[in-house]
Amino acid sequence: MQPGNPLKAPTRRRFVSSLRRCFALEPEPVPFERGFLPAYELVDAGATKPPKSTWVVFGGFDSYIEETFPVLAAVAQRGRRVIAFEGPGQGGTLEADLETDTVPGRGERLTMRADWAAPVSAVLDHFDVEEATLVGMSLGGGLVMRAAAGEPRARRVVAFDVLDDFLEVLVSQSLPPTLARGAGRSLTHLNPLITRTPTRVLNRALTEQARRSPVTWWGMWQGMHVTGTHSPAEFLRAAAAFSTADVSPRVTGDVLLMQGAEDEFVPLHQMVRQAERLTAARSVTTRTFTRAESAASHCQTGNTGLMARTILAWEEGLRGTDGSTRSYLKERVRILYPSNARPTLRTRGYGASLRPSEAPGSGARPGSAAGRGRRPGSPPARRRRRRRSVPSRRPAPHD
Repeated sequence: MQPGNPLKAPTRRRFVSSLRRCFALEPEPVPFERGFLPAYELVDAGATKPPKSTWVVFGGFDSYIEETFPVLAAVAQRGRRVIAFEGPGQGGTLEADLETDTVPGRGERLTMRADWAAPVSAVLDHFDVEEATLVGMSLGGGLVMRAAAGEPRARRVVAFDVLDDFLEVLVSQSLPPTLARGAGRSLTHLNPLITRTPTRVLNRALTEQARRSPVTWWGMWQGMHVTGTHSPAEFLRAAAAFSTADVSPRVTGDVLLMQGAEDEFVPLHQMVRQAERLTAARSVTTRTFTRAESAASHCQTGNTGLMARTILAWEEGLRGTDGSTRSYLKERVRILYPSNARPTLRTRGYGASLRPSEAPGSGARPGSAAGRGRRPGSPPARRRRRRRSVPSRRPAPHD
């Protein structure tokens, strides 16, 4: 719903309140600048052992963190401490001026910012977290890299879907096809196009495209609302600051990059490019989800359980037999690339305890032997020819 829609506040109130009651959770306000960050802590109340790790989870361009409660509650049951929060430009932090009954505290409305290490550090300090697994969803897949580059307590970093260039995503969705093709895939082309084009011309082009595309229409007003900008051109120029090209080489932890093979928004080449830029990471693991797994869409919508089990298995694989974290010494790891991507990293499995069809290294693509349910290397089943029934030619009996 657009800002100012009279139905937005009551609809959000019902949605948020229902999920809080269902999972018996209440937000804890984390002081941040002139406002508050709503944060939730999920733990297994009946656990007899301390949590294996702490997950710090956040969303992206358009989400309420409460919608992740079902999958995060399941993760907490697997021995993790989960802290889910909304940063500037997200959910309750963005809409703090609309409703004080569902947003904790009475701070000011905070719009989105590229410096994501600051809100993450505030959450880690508030909950006394010494080391964490940062998990960013959608645009959060880019924000998590910006946070990890400036926060040494981020020992493990998960991005799904990978989004290393927000401006490129917007251009592919927003600009007319002729301008988008002229921009190419590099910021060296996109920045001059956005910067040098007169604001009046750029606004006209974006407005015309929005009339033809509901996705562009939604993205423009949502982007202005989230970033606090006042025109489509201003929002598009602000999006350039969210690129991870300058921060990815400073990430030093273990990194898991995940994407859907048929992502509706993020180009597949962004994962390959992000993996190549993580030159200081202790390890880099990539995972592409397919249609056969019902997880090929953006953020693995359709099979978020598989997404969560993949992260858990990856995290377990980083630990040695004594429970200590293994050092991969900048080793490069590749799990599965789509057929049209160029694999540049070596392959290494990490001992996932998942079913064969769910194992991150299984590579069961649609149409492959594993994807059809037979063992790789076995001969294909002989196709039986169906016999056509022929009507009887016996003469009819005489009277």
